Amino acid sequence: MKNKDSVSIHFTGKDSIDNKIDTTLYAKFIQRDVRSEKFDVSVNNFNVIGSKGLIQGELQFSKPLLALNFDSIFFQIDSLQKISFTNDNIRWDSLRNQLFITKTFDKALLPKENSETKKKVPFRTAGKQKTKQSTNNQFYLGNAAFVSIELDSSKNIVNNYTPSKLEDTSILLIEVQTKAPHFFVQLLTKDYKIMASRTNTKRFNFEDLKPGDYQIRLIIDENNDGKWNPGNFYKNQEPEAVIFYRNEKDVKLINLKANWELGPLLIKD
Repeated sequence: MKNKDSVSIHFTGKDSIDNKIDTTLYAKFIQRDVRSEKFDVSVNNFNVIGSKGLIQGELQFSKPLLALNFDSIFFQIDSLQKISFTNDNIRWDSLRNQLFITKTFDKALLPKENSETKKKVPFRTAGKQKTKQSTNNQFYLGNAAFVSIELDSSKNIVNNYTPSKLEDTSILLIEVQTKAPHFFVQLLTKDYKIMASRTNTKRFNFEDLKPGDYQIRLIIDENNDGKWNPGNFYKNQEPEAVIFYRNEKDVKLINLKANWELGPLLIKD
């Protein structure tokens, strides 16, 4: 096909509020060098809850995955103990290129005293004393732990995470007042990142929370599809109700400190 040639494409589409389009597009092919997008992996919301023997975390990928190698994915407790992961410990969100990890382990594997995230261990070389970082409490993603659909491999990532103790975390008690049969409550950071969620439950706790600022959001799930819907102007459907918890001073942010239990906080529609 020559560069000046083009192909007609008949396109029809409809968005979430029933706006429709029906048109013809023309695609023209040109010759140019295309640089492949870099394959990046980021570790988010990773938490090792020592008091419960629980590892939770989220991996974000810049491209869809083709394969992963569990031999290159583990949490190193110390030089003798490590926690491996299997397919049963992951949940994949292919729409957002996210992988969620949930792993329970025997908390007796953790040493009784574990106060330092990065312990410096002295060693000698060439007559001089130097220090090196301990490999304790490391979440390890080895080279080529993940392979994208474009066959590029992830790079080595090593992060330290000290297992939390009960006295390091907080508990948030929640009470919901609503007559709606279907709803869900979300725990958010101050930047509106979803940390946890509960569905159709009127009294519950958000536990093992790190100190910081949080928000609570109640969403009335009218059509029981598990997500917020924006409504439809043409069908005269209103958006599903969203209610934030606010304290007596009309402040949304909830500040938690270590070893706190706060609530119950009442949120109602």
